[in-house]
Amino acid sequence: MLMYFIYTPLRKNRYSLTLNEIIRTTGVLLDGKNFFGPVASYTEHILFRSLSRWYRDSVRLAPGLLAMRFRRTRLRGTFFFSPFVVHSRLFAFCIYLSFQTTQILSMSAKSSSTIVLGGHKHRYLDTGDSSKPMLLLLHGISCSLDFFEQTIPLLSRSFRVLAFDLLGFGGSAKPKKAPYSLNLYSSLIIEFLAKTRNNENEKTFAVGHSMGGKYLLSTALLYPDSFDKLVLSNTDGFIEQPGWVRGISLPGIKQVLKKVFSSKLVSSKVFNTAFHNPKRVNNVSYKKNLAVSRDKDAIETVMALNRNHKQLDFSKTGLRQQLDRLDIPVLILWGDHDLYISPSIARIVHDEIPGSELYIFKNCGHSPMLEYPESFSNKVVRFLLNDEQ
Repeated sequence: MLMYFIYTPLRKNRYSLTLNEIIRTTGVLLDGKNFFGPVASYTEHILFRSLSRWYRDSVRLAPGLLAMRFRRTRLRGTFFFSPFVVHSRLFAFCIYLSFQTTQILSMSAKSSSTIVLGGHKHRYLDTGDSSKPMLLLLHGISCSLDFFEQTIPLLSRSFRVLAFDLLGFGGSAKPKKAPYSLNLYSSLIIEFLAKTRNNENEKTFAVGHSMGGKYLLSTALLYPDSFDKLVLSNTDGFIEQPGWVRGISLPGIKQVLKKVFSSKLVSSKVFNTAFHNPKRVNNVSYKKNLAVSRDKDAIETVMALNRNHKQLDFSKTGLRQQLDRLDIPVLILWGDHDLYISPSIARIVHDEIPGSELYIFKNCGHSPMLEYPESFSNKVVRFLLNDEQ
């Protein structure tokens, strides 16, 4: 932002920048919809108040600001603006402006923390009113809690929202020799709940996407009464993994494929198949989650999961055969253009989970929380809180 003012074009020999112009320019640079993306509505009132405060405080800070002047220096035949010759009052104002911007960002963005689960550090998020019901969000394979970032501000209006990066992904530890299994992930989820719950009787809901949905089902079966309701979005666990998928995790092959799948071209094409229309996804969110999917250490985790497929297979572990024991309300969400897990699987999941509800988003791929964040959040809130409204 400072460079914007330093390199502003001159009018002949000198240029005067009024305070109104600074405020107007700042408003453009900090436009809520473009700058803050998913939290624009949350920060709009903060921006308005802060710009007013900047105007007031800047007058106190630099009384001569209304007629600031720049000097120019000649460098190798061209006019060059040096930061060292910028008027001191403008320089002070820009530093002050940057500081205020940082304050707004810290108020707007939901910062994450770390927690130790199973002896490994995990990145997690805890936001919303702690007096409201607890809602746990679990992401899918090659992702992180950022996959829910478009819905977190919406869901946090009704819940205390918690999410964490599963072991081997995102900002959590990525141990190469961990004994990855449904038992392991279920135990980590239970440990996370135990360490973050306000009390044992607190209502606890959960949303799981893809692989995260399979882990939630496993946890609910292995640790009964852990959740009051579940939402499964495009859940894994109901299709058999092809043998060739396990084969690509063998030494030698995996090193080549790790380079291929972490490349920008291939990873972008693979990532795009998660959406029916990638252009629907918030651009900042898209780039962030694409970068997460390209993490070479996370790709190594995927290879490890493939090698441990028997311990992670919902059917081979016998858990799928126990679904009739599940006695909590379950909502199943899907996209009608899911290229990862066919919408036909949604019907199978619906039939196998007793008393479950099914809703299929139209013109949607594997990730409704990113393509239709508002509709997705509304469906989740209505289902989880329908007994309380």
